[in-house]
Amino acid sequence: MSDSGIQGVEPPFDYAPAPAVDRSRTITDAFTHTVNTPMADVLWVIDGSGSMADDLAILADQFPVFMQIIDQSTVDYRVAVTGTNLSQLGRLMTHSGGKKWIDRETASPINAYVSLISQASSGGASGFNFDATYGCLNHETGDCHISDFRRDDAPVHTIVVTDERDTSDIGPTGFVNWYRTLDEHPPNRQFSGILALRNTGAYVTAIEQIGGVVREVNGADWTELLQEFANRTRTTAEKREFYLSNIPVEDTIEVEVRPLELGDVVTPPLAEDKWLYDPYRNSVWVDTDELPEGNYRTFLTYDVRTAIID
Repeated sequence: MSDSGIQGVEPPFDYAPAPAVDRSRTITDAFTHTVNTPMADVLWVIDGSGSMADDLAILADQFPVFMQIIDQSTVDYRVAVTGTNLSQLGRLMTHSGGKKWIDRETASPINAYVSLISQASSGGASGFNFDATYGCLNHETGDCHISDFRRDDAPVHTIVVTDERDTSDIGPTGFVNWYRTLDEHPPNRQFSGILALRNTGAYVTAIEQIGGVVREVNGADWTELLQEFANRTRTTAEKREFYLSNIPVEDTIEVEVRPLELGDVVTPPLAEDKWLYDPYRNSVWVDTDELPEGNYRTFLTYDVRTAIID
């Protein structure tokens, strides 16, 4: 399969899909792109425990990698930080410029992020990452809502950085059910974790059910991680990379790109050399030459991969 016009999609490991599948369930993920400026709201949830000190120092030092990628994009971004200590729950940190998030108007975004990380890491240890996320993003009392950080029409990406187990009152099930209400389209409300894999339990459950990625915090290559999350933010907002809501049977994937003015008129699927499935990111990259200049919708139809249990 050619990847002409598509870059940066090779998975970093050999991928061998499970041989046992159930093809009885076919779904379609739909994405709408308009000519309006793409937007993205990014919330970093930071564990301030002492064991995270070295990683958080590196994260702050390498943050320019993240900013460079999204600054060079067309995305109207907002980046905020919260801590997980009880005293910080539901509260966004305020950076040195006096604002609760970083955007294109922030005079010194790197210094601002260092300021936010410093505040979040000063809260001490806790395992309330689900509660911290809920406390900020819920639309009734959350600080993201009260401060106008969270925009209803912007995709929201939450990235949890921790080496602790979660001990939140809301619990994984309650958290997943609530987080899904942030947007009816899974690609527009992602939840990811940079975690100690020995402690992933509840996080992995939530990430699998919401949509997002799990990465190891111990020995992390922060440059690579920041590049990945910046690209994930950018491509989701710009609608060039499309994240699937379920794991697909690869040979059943069909991609349709339909100009919005056609309404419900179905157009032929794209040829297979015009798109590429990336199993590492569970996403489809579409050749930009195949995407119209104006408003359009992208439909990904596929059979859901389900292991058969004897």
